[in-house]
Amino acid sequence: MISIDITSKRRLAFVLFGAFILTGLIDNTLTKMGYEMLATGVWILGYGQIVLIIWYVWIRPLDLSGPETTEVADPEDPE
Repeated sequence: MISIDITSKRRLAFVLFGAFILTGLIDNTLTKMGYEMLATGVWILGYGQIVLIIWYVWIRPLDLSGPETTEVADPEDPE
């Protein structure tokens, strides 16, 4: 059996790509069938979920804090 090693970033990219396509297809299908309100709900929940996934996987782990020290160099100090 052939084993394919997919990194976590590629796996996430496939999931997000699939979520975008699936949400769009369901939204389009429901709109064409005349269920505009349901399609709007699917659009909000689908794309909202994608935003949460992006935040949880990529943005939340980032260290966005500044430096721990706030010392300012003295301009008159000849160091």
